[in-house]
Amino acid sequence: MSSFDLQAADWDKEPRRLLLSQKVAAAIRKEIQLTKNFRACEYGCGTGLLSFCLKDDIGEILLADNSSGMLEVLNQKIKDHAVDNMKTLMLDLSTHDGPDAAFDLVYLQMALHHIPDSRDVLLKFRRMLKPGGFLAIADLDSEDGSFHHGVFTGHKGFDRLALSMLLKECGFDAVKIEDLCQFTKLNARDVEQTYSIFFACGRAV
Repeated sequence: MSSFDLQAADWDKEPRRLLLSQKVAAAIRKEIQLTKNFRACEYGCGTGLLSFCLKDDIGEILLADNSSGMLEVLNQKIKDHAVDNMKTLMLDLSTHDGPDAAFDLVYLQMALHHIPDSRDVLLKFRRMLKPGGFLAIADLDSEDGSFHHGVFTGHKGFDRLALSMLLKECGFDAVKIEDLCQFTKLNARDVEQTYSIFFACGRAV
């Protein structure tokens, strides 16, 4: 059982998570003209906080995650709210591919830094998108490694210039990366620390 499985039941109780999702949803709406014709995928969806913010803007949403605990909570939320344009999928893109050219939009928040091979997963996102489709990412700016508690094998955030170049190398143009927000949390030393979050958007060539 993963740490995310263990945290799933209480995930939505942290107010900053919903606030971040609302900010990311607003940034997506600002940069991308969403329509009911869009088919979208949220990868690393967790309990679906972000997709619940966007569900009335998009026609169909596939919510994918590799945590069974998170998807269990999410499936119950979908049932409780009688949402008819969402479905879930257990998916780990570090070991499997997503469906080719299936989506107009792929989006994720605070998930990319958990994936060791950024290039591989960005190439998979490109293949999942229709030509002209959009990728939207909200994630950590470069940090000192104190964001995560315990053993962590992902990235200590991202350098914006390096990420922009990587997105272009992986088949995206019109790449834009800008400030999204800052938030404060207890770091790995149990001291309050402020971290910054960026919003990146690109279009599949």
